[in-house]
Amino acid sequence: MPAPVTSASRGAAVCCGARKEVASLKRFIASLEGNLVAEQAKAARAASKHRKEVAALTRELAECREREQKFRVQCRQLTSELAYVKRRNSLAANYHTRPGNVTSASASASASARSRSRPASRPATVTPPSRGRVTPRERGARSSARS
Repeated sequence: MPAPVTSASRGAAVCCGARKEVASLKRFIASLEGNLVAEQAKAARAASKHRKEVAALTRELAECREREQKFRVQCRQLTSELAYVKRRNSLAANYHTRPGNVTSASASASASARSRSRPASRPATVTPPSRGRVTPRERGARSSARS
């Protein structure tokens, strides 16, 4: 027959079971704390990686903006240069196609003939188009031609 259970033996058993439960709870809490520390470290690493990535993208964005600004300046310069060349070419085309002016084909032939007849010390001069105005030199040439 089993030994009768007394209140003292019951207290010791309860106390022993409670100690086991407390020890088990302490181990569970320790494991939860360990998991929490591991998760915090993982989150810190992810945040650090994210901050580095954001910093790299910010630098890249700044570089792209600088390049864009340089390209915009270059585009404005090239547009201005193109407009200048177009104006110059249209003025030259207008000069050569006006009545009384020499056409471009005969102008180049007469220019090459003039350059052969001039001495090397005196370079050939090219007169720019006058835009419809008569220069004093032209007035003098016209008045001497009339006389």
